[in-house]
Amino acid sequence: MPDDWKFAKVGDYCIENTGNLSKNDSFDTILYLDTGSITDNYIFELQKLNFATDEIPSRAKRKVTHGDIIYSTVRPNLRHYGLLQNPPDNLIVSTGFSVLHNTGLGVSNDFLFMWLTTKSILEYLQSIAENSVSTYPSLNVSDLLNVEIIVPDSITLAKINCFLNATFSAISENNKQIKVLTSGLNTLLPKLLSSR
Repeated sequence: MPDDWKFAKVGDYCIENTGNLSKNDSFDTILYLDTGSITDNYIFELQKLNFATDEIPSRAKRKVTHGDIIYSTVRPNLRHYGLLQNPPDNLIVSTGFSVLHNTGLGVSNDFLFMWLTTKSILEYLQSIAENSVSTYPSLNVSDLLNVEIIVPDSITLAKINCFLNATFSAISENNKQIKVLTSGLNTLLPKLLSSR
């Protein structure tokens, strides 16, 4: 490893679970994301819930902001994690996620997300989960914060951060387009089939 590169931990650059939904929030509705509705950074479905008419799940508590990493603490091998790009203000995620928020020390959440989703780290986290004392394989947020990473020199890191930011932004836009096209297909296909 080059002299000006270093070992560090994810927790050196982010903090966890920075905000929870409370009675002081003025949302009439929330968009709720549970752990089963995201895989490999792709959100399949958000539940729109109205405080006046719907029963709000007890796990609907975690607030999120742009760039936050959400990582399911149950069975990491199922890949229920994501890097949030410009989430709506009223997006609330399950307490089944650990939410990792960047502290702005030069290492981007894009970079941390890349590390946390590599095959070797997933296998490492799964082994920790399988040895947990709970009834199913699970992690503590401290397990994520203690993941060791390699941080390059500042010039290389800036280039990596820039590349990863552009990459994950493009992935987010592509995922939005996939949703639009899928929605259109689901609307048109039944009409086409019924006209036969």
